[in-house]
Amino acid sequence: MLKELKNSFRPEFLNRVDDIIVFHKLTKEELKEIVTMMVNKLQIDYPNKT
Repeated sequence: MLKELKNSFRPEFLNRVDDIIVFHKLTKEELKEIVTMMVNKLQIDYPNKT
């Protein structure tokens, strides 16, 4: 992982980073759940004005 970071970013940038957190790739189900939550929030925040 560190090798990939070193290949992608300049040392000046990496020296400013305190911690690196690696997350697992989201599944389609997890993505669907996130989208559903966001759409629900939008529906509450911006109700249909018909």
